[in-house]
Amino acid sequence: MNRVGTQAGALASARHLGDLAPLSTARRRRWPLALLLVGALLAAVAWWDAVRPPASLAESTLVGARGPACVRLVVAEDVSGSMSEFAAARRSALAELVAWAPRNLRANDELVVLGFAGSTDVPWGPWTVADLPGAPGRTGGAAVADGTLLGPVTSAVAQLPPAACDTLLVLLSDAQLGDLPADEVQGLQVLTDAGIHDLRLLVPTAAIDVPGEWADVFPSAPPVVVDGTDVAATGLTVARMIAQVTDQEVVRR
Repeated sequence: MNRVGTQAGALASARHLGDLAPLSTARRRRWPLALLLVGALLAAVAWWDAVRPPASLAESTLVGARGPACVRLVVAEDVSGSMSEFAAARRSALAELVAWAPRNLRANDELVVLGFAGSTDVPWGPWTVADLPGAPGRTGGAAVADGTLLGPVTSAVAQLPPAACDTLLVLLSDAQLGDLPADEVQGLQVLTDAGIHDLRLLVPTAAIDVPGEWADVFPSAPPVVVDGTDVAATGLTVARMIAQVTDQEVVRR
């Protein structure tokens, strides 16, 4: 090849390499950006893992300062026929709640479980958290009469042994109660006479039409709807009701 051809080839090669050089530099510049994006994604995943709500009682804990008073939690299960499809999940949720209590409640907090319809069965408890014997057995035996009434529940609570604890009554019910007090004043009197400091209503499906009278009589206890066939959701909802009373919060462990 003559000198001219050699020089032309060299120039062509130089131009070709020159064309490639910016691409190579651009690729090298993209790497830091890609690493930053990956780092940001990993940080976002870690943040979400830290703040996402618990999916079950087993991975939850109560946080925050409490006042000096202990809490007596009374869970009243509506065992009338309209609530039978939720019984199995409710039993499992209560078992998980009993297992959760020693890690999150005080030793002198108390648990009580009773079944009710037209009457109530013999309560399970009161047990202090320090002396819990295990999960409660089935409530709502043959002794529970037909119909659904609130009176037997408040009477049963009133007859529990005296305690220094604030009493939280959680009704797992559709609130189709045949003896609701006439108005808010009478409703407050019923709770006061029974020594009930706080009332909560947990309704197991949005398909239930809670009577409007409930809100008139107990405006501080609006219905809280949860999937009553979901064990984790039911247990967590009860835990959050406890947290409302103790001024705490339920978070992931």
